[in-house]
Amino acid sequence: MSSNFSQGQIEISKQQEPPKLGIGLVTYNRLEHLKNCIECIRQFTTIPYYLVIADDGSSDGSVEWCHSQALAVITGDNRGVVWNKNRALFALVQYTSAESFVLLEDDCWPASETWAQEWHETTQLWHHINFAHPQTILARPGAILSGRGTAEKPYISGLVTGQCTGCSRHAVKQVGYLDTRFRGYGHGHVEWTRRFLRAGLGKAESLDEAKKSDRLVYLCITGGLEPHDAPTHRTTKELEYNSKIFKEIVNEPVYREPWKNDEEKNLLIREVNHLEGKTSQLECVASIKQAQKPKGDNQLNPQLINTVVRVTEVIKLVKKGTDLVLGYSIDRPQRNLELDMESLKISGWVVGTNTQAISVEFICNGEVICKAATNQHRPDVGKVYPQKSESENSGFSAIILLGQIPLEVGLLIQVILADQKRVPISLITFEKSSDSKVGNTLQPSIVSPQQASLSASSKENVINSPVPQFSPQQLRQVLLNEYKQTEALMNLHSLIELAYPLPPLRGWAASPDFAVLLYSLILERRVKVILELGSGASTLVMSYALKKMGSGKIVSLEHDQKHLERSRQLIKNHALEAYSEIKYAPLKETEVSGKTYNFYSCDDIESNDMFDLLVIDGPPSFVNPMARFPAVPVFYSNLIENSVLVLDDADRKDEKLAVKSWLSDYQDLRLAGTFQSEKGVTVLEKIK
Repeated sequence: MSSNFSQGQIEISKQQEPPKLGIGLVTYNRLEHLKNCIECIRQFTTIPYYLVIADDGSSDGSVEWCHSQALAVITGDNRGVVWNKNRALFALVQYTSAESFVLLEDDCWPASETWAQEWHETTQLWHHINFAHPQTILARPGAILSGRGTAEKPYISGLVTGQCTGCSRHAVKQVGYLDTRFRGYGHGHVEWTRRFLRAGLGKAESLDEAKKSDRLVYLCITGGLEPHDAPTHRTTKELEYNSKIFKEIVNEPVYREPWKNDEEKNLLIREVNHLEGKTSQLECVASIKQAQKPKGDNQLNPQLINTVVRVTEVIKLVKKGTDLVLGYSIDRPQRNLELDMESLKISGWVVGTNTQAISVEFICNGEVICKAATNQHRPDVGKVYPQKSESENSGFSAIILLGQIPLEVGLLIQVILADQKRVPISLITFEKSSDSKVGNTLQPSIVSPQQASLSASSKENVINSPVPQFSPQQLRQVLLNEYKQTEALMNLHSLIELAYPLPPLRGWAASPDFAVLLYSLILERRVKVILELGSGASTLVMSYALKKMGSGKIVSLEHDQKHLERSRQLIKNHALEAYSEIKYAPLKETEVSGKTYNFYSCDDIESNDMFDLLVIDGPPSFVNPMARFPAVPVFYSNLIENSVLVLDDADRKDEKLAVKSWLSDYQDLRLAGTFQSEKGVTVLEKIK
């Protein structure tokens, strides 16, 4: 196959090397995910790159949208993810000079300016690398055997996922493409990865830690990517078929063409040939958002003309050693630093307590203006926290253009943990003058020391707020919420005769106002049998309510093994085993209304098990969009007449959509009320 592709001029520098990273983005009927992923690629890719979109026969306008954006797109009939990834990889191999290739699924988005460089460097070092998914790999006990998640020392994992895969051109020459005998979803990526290992590529044998493992291991990094898991198109039939194929071909020769016969060869070439004459669309200019200063005064913040900016405060918002953040530091800037330039360098480090810190966000006026991965080498931090292997590579740095910051608002720094929880850790405030060097009085920003004091003391509120705003109106809301939660907590202590101290509330645990609502509802409705989705402090409070009545039972489903043990111990500490039973219910693929969700396995709930209260506080939202929607379709037949359904976190968009769908789909379901709690509560009633 020939190509008239020629290297175009790269705007960053006339001496810049030609594009060296090839990105293949695969998609199928997920237009919004596709748009968001493209936006993130454009925003966060800071090295020159090639981009091709492989569309697997979408009917939602994805191809038309790509054409409207002048993007290089290949499409054809729906043939499954293996064929679609081969579309992208084959085009990149044939039409570009890239030495590194990344196959990116549309629900895995760049979130750091270093992401492309990290994947390129890691791929060049190891020739094959996989994605360390924060939930399915990093957060799973025992999945990571060792490693730091860096290019030099990637994670060594017993699990593998295909949301992003990196391979070198050299590796493709040795191993070839995914095997097209796989149909639909399942096993194709694993079989491809194992062929790289058989060829001696992407192997961890040179890492001492891997030699200690008696199982097959894979190299992976997070690499500045964030998953936004979308509903899957997988089916049980496809998985069973592909499992059989996997066993049949596992020992065949390593190299595979992207086709199995002449018919497939001609089809793939016809599909990819649509790029003939359009290959210049593949070449993309790197984002220069952080790489260059703005050109021209019209792009500068007018506040900064003839202005010296001073950093007035670098406020710590959380204490070290909390449940979420073990330690952190903002090394730069320091208080009273004067800036007579247009940019500000920020650097520091952060180590999570139980969950790894993967990146930090820089937020102004509620908008994320920059992200940075927490992967820079910090041996000094490693010595302080030797028990945390990731602490040696916990540093971050970023350059923020001052023109992006309304100085009266300040800049919030927020850490993102592997479980996608966000924790604000620092607030930087500024003041300015027209010429502070000649003695003009500096004008303070709106963020006052009093506000800073409030922020520091209101740690719990800051942790629970995804993007705190430090305006006077927000402060009033913060104070009001703090008062309401304190009042609810005092009421809770007055209602319950505790046999043991209460666990920490708020955050992922129940808020005090939600706990009081549950306790009161059980007593008021004389509830006897409760089904709860997601265990914890709410289980404890409801058990106390049943004890108050002298009878009743809670069945609580919990998908996380560690949290299951903590919840059981909590019930044991309070001597409430007679009123609650916490069952292990791992998440499994559940089909509801033609869509597949990850939802609790319900093997322990029989069809004749009946409940008069359903409390929906799980699964976590990160497992998939509309994570709690299956609760009503799955358990509706287990609810008696006049039973009550309580949904926590009801202020979130997905929960609001779920309630709307339930009320539309079930005529016997009515809205009993909504409550302005910290996270929002919706109460429904089954009237027949």
